[in-house]
Amino acid sequence: MAQNVSVIEAGIDQIQEAMRLVDRRFRRLQRDLTTRRRRLERQVASRRRALERTARRQVTRLRKVGLVQRAEALREEAGRQVGQIFESLPLATKGELRRIDRKVSALNRKVRELERA
Repeated sequence: MAQNVSVIEAGIDQIQEAMRLVDRRFRRLQRDLTTRRRRLERQVASRRRALERTARRQVTRLRKVGLVQRAEALREEAGRQVGQIFESLPLATKGELRRIDRKVSALNRKVRELERA
């Protein structure tokens, strides 16, 4: 019987030792992962800053390029020309449409009054 108890106690000791070993390995793994995550976060932040600097430089360089300036000038000129085309067409403005709508409403009221009378 004493032998069975010592075998059981030895088994319990082995299980406890295995649990301590698993716990230590788990903590070590957690530390390693935390270290890797922090290192990766720093690398990502550094690369993001580098990309932002590069993008700012590229935008600045492109703005200085004559083609971009010419494209912007053409876009503005096209906008002006479209505005001139619309002005030359016999189209009512928003204000004129509102005024006409008010007059039509007033005439409709008068017609209804006359129909009632």
